[in-house]
Amino acid sequence: MNFGPILKFLNKKMKHMLIDGERVLADSGYRDSRCLIPGQTKDKVFNRARARHETFNARFKYYNVVAVRFRHKINIHSSCFRAVVNLTHLQLKCDPLFFVNF
Repeated sequence: MNFGPILKFLNKKMKHMLIDGERVLADSGYRDSRCLIPGQTKDKVFNRARARHETFNARFKYYNVVAVRFRHKINIHSSCFRAVVNLTHLQLKCDPLFFVNF
């Protein structure tokens, strides 16, 4: 997987939003001191936060927007993806993710 665009965002935009000592929860694909990799810690709170994030990802995967190539005209891609985002948002209102207390 190409993490270039994500790391570029982290370096150019997000690092300015972080408080000193604050880190971003990430997976093992990231190699940055500002990223906390849950598998590298025994802290149950961070592992629970990672599980919560995976639960969120699973809701997008339900609509096959992550794993399946978009095979329609590019000009409707944004509308289709926004529809999935809106459906996921409505689902979260009815069935929210579990809470993680940091």
